[in-house]
Amino acid sequence: MRRHIARHNAERHGDATASHNYGYISELFGSERHKQLSPGIRLEQLMEILVHYQAQLDDGMLTSRGPPPPFVRGGYKVPYPAVKVQQAASADDGSPVASRRHAGVTPAVKVAPAVLVASKGVRPVAVLHASLYDEGVAFVLNLLDQQIDARSARARLRTEVQYLAQAAARQASSLHARVDMTDENAWLAMAEEVLRSPYFLKQLGSRHTLEG
Repeated sequence: MRRHIARHNAERHGDATASHNYGYISELFGSERHKQLSPGIRLEQLMEILVHYQAQLDDGMLTSRGPPPPFVRGGYKVPYPAVKVQQAASADDGSPVASRRHAGVTPAVKVAPAVLVASKGVRPVAVLHASLYDEGVAFVLNLLDQQIDARSARARLRTEVQYLAQAAARQASSLHARVDMTDENAWLAMAEEVLRSPYFLKQLGSRHTLEG
């Protein structure tokens, strides 16, 4: 908990170009840097990245050499926005953090944030989305590089999917004071973008499932 508080404070008040240590991609989902994006956009895009690389691992492909994950919004693949890159997102091996799965520590990733500026006509939300995408891809590629073999890499991605879903559920429950969470529509508003994504559903329904 102390680690998360320190990171949130650094993200909120520190240098916008500074790197931060993330143990799981769910921490990127909850980052202060990306809270201006709706939870649905964050969940859909980060989940898409995880499932994309899971499929590449199942195909025996080197993830760093395969095609990039789709840039998705509202259930559809959309073009990556026209932006000017002042600082590209990058990632290095981070300081290990306490594991949520077992005793001891687990690899973490130190992510240098993307600093992007919109080209003419590009909406601010698209720039924020592009930053999340770039940082999510950088996170996962570095995390996979730290795994000892393909089996451990697949297991870690399954864990990342689980914890990302839990983070989204916690975000939904935090809305309880303002939204009637017994209303099915309130929950759907939280998750509809990822649930209706044809890319996400296609991958889940194919032989590249997260159960493999």
